[in-house]
Amino acid sequence: MNTAPTREEKLASFQQLTKLPGIKTAHQLAAASSNKARILIDHPHSYRDWTIVCKDSVPGFYHLQSAVRLDKFETTIHTLCLHETEFERV
Repeated sequence: MNTAPTREEKLASFQQLTKLPGIKTAHQLAAASSNKARILIDHPHSYRDWTIVCKDSVPGFYHLQSAVRLDKFETTIHTLCLHETEFERV
C-alpha cells in the first residue's frame, strides 16, 4: 500500500532543495529588495512595477515580470528578457 509522505518528510525534502545553489524560498525572494527593477527602455508598460525573476542562460540577461490584477478573476502577466543595461534595480 502506498502512503503519502508525512509532514516531517516533506519538510526534510524542502530543506534539501533550498540548499541547492541559486534556489531561494518565497520568503527570501520577498525579503530581497534587489529583486525589484525599473526598466529603462521605451516600453508601453515601463511605468509598472517589475520583478527580476531569474538570470537567463546568456550572461548579462535577466527575466523580468510584471503582474497586474484586472479584476477578481483575471490577472495580466508580462514577461521580458532584458540585458542588465536596460533596467536598474530599485
